[in-house]
Order: sequence, then C-alpha cells, then structure tokens
Amino acid sequence: EEVFLRSKLLLAPSLWFEGFGLVAMEAMLRGVPVIASAYGGLMESKKGTGYLIPIEPIREYRDTFDDRHMPEAVMPSIDLAPWVDAVRTLTTDEKAWRAEAETSRLAAEEFVGKLDAKDFWLYLESLTARSTPMRILLAHNSTYFPSHGGGDKSNRLLMEALAARGHAVRVVSRTEKNGASAERGLLEALRTRGVEARA
Repeated sequence: EEVFLRSKLLLAPSLWFEGFGLVAMEAMLRGVPVIASAYGGLMESKKGTGYLIPIEPIREYRDTFDDRHMPEAVMPSIDLAPWVDAVRTLTTDEKAWRAEAETSRLAAEEFVGKLDAKDFWLYLESLTARSTPMRILLAHNSTYFPSHGGGDKSNRLLMEALAARGHAVRVVSRTEKNGASAERGLLEALRTRGVEARA
C-alpha cells in the first residue's frame, strides 16, 4: 500500500505470458496508471485502459539455468521507444496522467465490484460434499513455500483449502535454492505450517 501511495506509474514490461497481472489491477484500483506489455494476462488485467505496448515475447530457452534454477530465456529484441514515450507522456502531461488515472481506477472498480469471494468458498464447500474425496496433484515449477503472490500464492492457498476439506492433495515442488540446507529449511517451514512433506 505504501509503495502505491508514493507511485505515479506502474511499469509492467513482462515478456512472459502472465496469467492475469494482479499487480496491474492493484495499481489501477489506487488510480496509478499502468504501462504494460500487450501480451498475455496483462492485456486482460488492463480492462481496456490505455498504454499497452506491443512486445516480442520470449519464445525459446537455452539449455542453461539462472540463479533461481530456471531455464535461461533467449531474449527477443526490445524496442524501448514506445515505453519511453509512454513514460514521458504520463510524467510530463498532467492532463493525460489524470485522465488515465481516473479511467484506470473506474475500470478496476467495475471489475472488482463484480467479484465475490463467497462464490469461491461455496464452490469449495460443494466439492467437500462429494461422497468421494478428490485426489489432486499440483506439479509446481516454482517454490510452493514461501510464495509471495500471484499464481504461486493462489495455488498454495487453494491446495491447503482443498486439503483442509478432506481431499487428498499432493504437491511436487522445488526448493528456492539447491542444497541440503535449503531442503531442510523448506521441510521445517512446511512442518510448522502443519504440512506433511518429504524430499
């Protein structure tokens, strides 16, 4: 919240096929205009507001891995000019900034005004009423815990909610870093959360 209160813009220059782009919606709700890649879920989360920049997405990967043990992407060429122009417009033209801030806030409020978390919990309860518990496997190519937001956190919360309702849930995940120490730390963190885990 503090970061959004001090922010004039949010830049979301993702080359990934984002699932939704929750951070864009969070910014827009606070009247912070978002300049985002016109790709994947970021387009959906912008809800028709302006400043979507066409990009060439990541399409291939090397056989090498980065410091988070993820495959390294072959970076496409990036035209920075549209990004620079958008930032310049929204930081120097107060009228343009106010118009985009208001349009963004209204679009975000309309979207979230239609959401009701109760519907999701009712759906979970309907699954609990089934005579045979479901068997669920989540193969997770990022860290299950800690999870700091977006799809990772949503997946974790969903799995824990389903397990709490009696469904057989298994999650295959990786540690944040390689090595026995990281493995022990993750197992202990999960045990303190009441999650049975093994390596």
